[in-house]
Amino acid sequence: MRHSGSAVPGGLVTVAVTAGREGVRVEVTDRSGGGAPVLSPAAFADGDAEGSRGLGLVDELAARWGYCRGGGFTTTWFELAVG
Repeated sequence: MRHSGSAVPGGLVTVAVTAGREGVRVEVTDRSGGGAPVLSPAAFADGDAEGSRGLGLVDELAARWGYCRGGGFTTTWFELAVG
């Protein structure tokens, strides 16, 4: 939320979860902020940091992840494989 355009009063964030035989896909859609979702490896260097760990966790746990933009919105997605 902090880095999205949805971080304003009344801002909207949508989370969609789809489960299937091969795993789970999660999509988070919000208003596009100023930059693209990027993995920040430096965030884990400071063990006391309270932020910038989201995509690092996704990168470690997900089989794959990415994002797409359109119409002023960004959808960041990840897939968790079964087993």
